[in-house]
Amino acid sequence: IISHGYTDNRFGAMKYARMYLERGYNIIAYDLRGHGENEPTLCTYTIRERKDLSALIRDSRQRYPDLKVLGLHGESLGASTTVAVLEEKPEVDFAVADCGFSEIITVMQGGLRGMHLPGWLVHVASLCARIRYGYFFHQMRPIDSLADNEIPILFLHGEKDDFILPQHSRNMQKATRGYSEIHIIPEATHAASVLTAPEDYRRYVEGFLRTIGALK
Repeated sequence: IISHGYTDNRFGAMKYARMYLERGYNIIAYDLRGHGENEPTLCTYTIRERKDLSALIRDSRQRYPDLKVLGLHGESLGASTTVAVLEEKPEVDFAVADCGFSEIITVMQGGLRGMHLPGWLVHVASLCARIRYGYFFHQMRPIDSLADNEIPILFLHGEKDDFILPQHSRNMQKATRGYSEIHIIPEATHAASVLTAPEDYRRYVEGFLRTIGALK
């Protein structure tokens, strides 16, 4: 399992890593660029991040040629990166996307509203980002990777996530062509589903893996 995401929820990450380890999987865990012990750098909300993940998938296949199952498990930006990399048709067997965004603009607009600022400022910032860094915010849309995706995906999302709303996962679940499941965790806030309902979380993941034939 290749696992990735923010590092401010290490306890949650440890809980879902243990869930896989207890089932006999191995874990390749890494911090997204600009996070954890990585050098500070520009976050492109899946554009460069998915290239990193794609490289790690290829490297994992080369290092461990006898792998029977290789899956992805991402949380928050890690979940969105997991979905975004599917556009490149990586050699993976499944993906678990926990509280990812389908596109970044509405998330940013929600943050602006929380600061009592107008949402249209996002478009100004997007133009500035294009001039300074070469990227528009509207390019940061993992959902666009799913139109012809056939890799099975499990979407998980906290019901009370007011940072990245559960509708993002619902929209992506509707967009993917391949097999998918979605489970909304009652009472869970952002990136807290595995902490709020650990037994349900495990049951959903194991049930998904059993259904697609990837459960050890």
